[in-house]
Amino acid sequence: MISPTGRRNPPHKPLSAGFTLVELMLVVTIISILIGLSTPLFRRTFRDIQLENTCLNLSKLMRYARERAIVERLRYRISFDEEMRAYWLEAELSPEPGFQRIKGRLGKANPVPEDIKIKGQEREVTFYPDGEADQTSLYLMNSNGKVYTLEVRGIDGYVKIFNYRRE
Repeated sequence: MISPTGRRNPPHKPLSAGFTLVELMLVVTIISILIGLSTPLFRRTFRDIQLENTCLNLSKLMRYARERAIVERLRYRISFDEEMRAYWLEAELSPEPGFQRIKGRLGKANPVPEDIKIKGQEREVTFYPDGEADQTSLYLMNSNGKVYTLEVRGIDGYVKIFNYRRE
């Protein structure tokens, strides 16, 4: 056949651009298997990151309490609720005796994520104006079995984190 311009048209070839249904199904199956295998790893990683962040946030609040106690010459403490599911910052403000929760975001209750358990002998850690603190160790653990130890030295109030259970 000759085109209107006088050139011959090439013979028609069947269109082969695209993928067959079998090829598409194979790719979808492979992707599904990879997602199924990687989901538990992501879940474990998320729990470990959540544990690390909780430990870091608690240690930062403890360090802040120590600094404020020294600077303001007042006693500060971190208090935990009965089940160790939340913690907050308190100060012994004068003229009223006893500890009161700090106003603002530092005094709000910080919830502990459900997957994390905190164990310790004390329900509160007090920081004194001379730099000392109640000596204690807190153990933060998640359902994966990962444990962080938050240790407060009594003599100087130093707060240290260990990424294992330290006895």
